[in-house]
Amino acid sequence: MFESFFFKVGKYVRRNKKKVLVFWIILFLLMAYPATLIFSDTSYNLTNSLVTKNSQSSKANDILTSQFHGNSSDPSIIIVSNNTSIN
Repeated sequence: MFESFFFKVGKYVRRNKKKVLVFWIILFLLMAYPATLIFSDTSYNLTNSLVTKNSQSSKANDILTSQFHGNSSDPSIIIVSNNTSIN
């Protein structure tokens, strides 16, 4: 079904290598700037946009912030380990 179409495309690309390369470079350059704009509109602040203040996760986050000072500037990771077998 598509074999003849792809054969014609391949034949065109084989004959016009430079034109195809220039086309892809121009297309890449035209799409590069709008691609950078996508990241300026993306926000990962889920606590203010999706979660209501009465939800369990919001209440748990408030407790964690008040008990463990969640807004500190020192992001520490603590790993607690014991000799419990997982088997």
